[in-house]
Amino acid sequence: MAHVCEWFHGAPGDTILNIIKEGVMRPDAAHQIYFSERFEDALQHGADTRRKASFAFKAQVTVVDGAALQRTARPGNPLTVLVTTALPLPAKILELYIRVGRVGEFELKVIKGVEAVKAYLLQ
Repeated sequence: MAHVCEWFHGAPGDTILNIIKEGVMRPDAAHQIYFSERFEDALQHGADTRRKASFAFKAQVTVVDGAALQRTARPGNPLTVLVTTALPLPAKILELYIRVGRVGEFELKVIKGVEAVKAYLLQ
C-alpha cells in the first residue's frame, strides 16, 4: 500500500522546477532515489553553479506500491532513506533551503510554499 512521507532532497534549481512542473521525482538509472531526514545533509547534493547557491527541499513524497524502502547511512548523510523503484514518485515541494556564501560565511534562507519556491527559482 502506498504511503506518504516527508523527506529532504538536494538538487539544482532547474531540477527542482522540473519536479514542481511534473509533480514527480524520477529514479536514476539504478532505479534509486536518495532522501535525507535532515535538510543539512541534503544541501551537499544541490549545488547550482548558475544560481551560485546550494539547494535542498522538503517534499511530501508518496512511496508507490512495490517500492523498496531502506534506511541507511552514506558519507555526509547519516540519515539516508533510499527508495528503490522503477516508477516515478509523486512529490510536492513544501519548502526550499538555500545556502549561499563561502565556507565560514554561509547564509541560509528558507522559502515556504510551492508558489514561493517557484517564484524564487525563476527570478
